[in-house]
Amino acid sequence: MTQQKSLIWYHLLIVLIVSIWGTTYVSTSILLHGGIDRQGEGLAPLQIYTLRSIIAYAGLLIACHRQLLAKSVRDELLFIVLGLTGGTVYYLCENTAVIYTDVSNVSLIVASIPVATMLLSAAIYKTRLRLTMILGSLIALSGIACVIFADGAKLSGGIDSFWGDLLAFGAVISWSIYSLILPKLFDKYSTLFITRKVFFYGMLSAVTALYLNDLPLFPIETLSKPIVLGNLLYLGLIASLFCFWAFNIGMARIGIVTTNNYGYLTPVVTFISAIVVLGDDFTAIGVIGVVITLAGLYLAQYSKSPTT
Repeated sequence: MTQQKSLIWYHLLIVLIVSIWGTTYVSTSILLHGGIDRQGEGLAPLQIYTLRSIIAYAGLLIACHRQLLAKSVRDELLFIVLGLTGGTVYYLCENTAVIYTDVSNVSLIVASIPVATMLLSAAIYKTRLRLTMILGSLIALSGIACVIFADGAKLSGGIDSFWGDLLAFGAVISWSIYSLILPKLFDKYSTLFITRKVFFYGMLSAVTALYLNDLPLFPIETLSKPIVLGNLLYLGLIASLFCFWAFNIGMARIGIVTTNNYGYLTPVVTFISAIVVLGDDFTAIGVIGVVITLAGLYLAQYSKSPTT
């Protein structure tokens, strides 16, 4: 009983992290359009990811700088894979997918990450899955569909949409791989060191991609706006540095599947924060979707499932 009570704090920590990540879509929207009024010149998706990675890595390097390299070449290679799958590949797939297909398509597909991680974990690590966990995940996914399509959006068709959807699935697989590899390093390194290494290789690959796309790293005119700089610092220090570090701690204590299941809350938080900050429409089907999602999450999380 005492152990279960101590784990509650880690569950609450993951809920806090996911809630913060749910608001990042609003911050990203502000950065893309150069402000809430959408009148100025904004940042490109790749610029946003690169800058937030640099900010996060700088903070992590200050906090953890005694050990720079991993203990073995194998571990260093694993950190490279983590930096790509949990950072650059994931964000580039997700942001590029929006260009080719509807945002609703991308949101719904990316929201399936907990299901993909659960299935991959069962296939690779032979994790035993209870029926209530599977049913809860499917119920939560249907609730997310209600939230995403609350504005009446419909799935688009055509070859462009197909490639966009494929990229979104790429983001799902990328994050699932990140989630499955990460636990292999928990016994060897501190979560702070792991997070710093992940951001280093994510930042390195992002800067390379930025150079190849001929985009400026520091667009001074845009960055001089307080609202742009403020949201960028929020994404870099809070949503990236703090959240990734704390997420890794939570995953180490309560497991891969359980931690990722809380990802179902992200569209719910985005739905609410978009109404409050951006003035999006408040719809009945959206509220119903929130309720269904929370019910599915409760069923999936409190089914006495294994924590692996």
